[in-house]
Amino acid sequence: MDEDGEPIVIIARTRQRPSGVALGIVVAAFSLLVAAGPAAAHTDLVSSDPADGAVLATAPPAVSFTFSESLLPDTATISVNDAGGNVIASSPVEPDGATVSAPWPAEAAAGTFQVAYRVVAEDGHPLTGAITIAIDAVASAPASSAASPSPAASATQGPVGEPAEPARGVAGALVVTVLIAVVVLAIVAAAVTWRRRSS
Repeated sequence: MDEDGEPIVIIARTRQRPSGVALGIVVAAFSLLVAAGPAAAHTDLVSSDPADGAVLATAPPAVSFTFSESLLPDTATISVNDAGGNVIASSPVEPDGATVSAPWPAEAAAGTFQVAYRVVAEDGHPLTGAITIAIDAVASAPASSAASPSPAASATQGPVGEPAEPARGVAGALVVTVLIAVVVLAIVAAAVTWRRRSS
């Protein structure tokens, strides 16, 4: 009691420990980091028919490319070019899900040819590339080379006259990952500093 006989009320203040808040922020940031990987993924070429580098006895009826994601309609083109880079045939093609195909031009009956493609994935990412095939170029070529689709043909070489599209999806994923890591480290450092000052 004080001098007037009134009771003295003592209010004890407790400091809120920031560890729980900091842990929650770190967990949330880590979740964003994990989710950033799939979000930044991009479309890849899965296979082609004929295979890249195939040597065929006769011209194929058609050429097709299959990708890892569905493609946007009205955006795909397939071109057939001769060894000198001259365009023999080039036309828009309509995707069937993740696959585009075009009939083989009758005038490309023998020789070495580059078949170039340009497609756009559903996420808006464009992809260009090309494969090379030879027709009636080597008499001893195995007959099976015309039948089996290839594993993923390289997309690093773009169509003749058009540079290959850089893998912007990979670069985007790296940038997002680095930014999130920097944010997480900054939050952890701030939480540790706050805790030391509060203790």
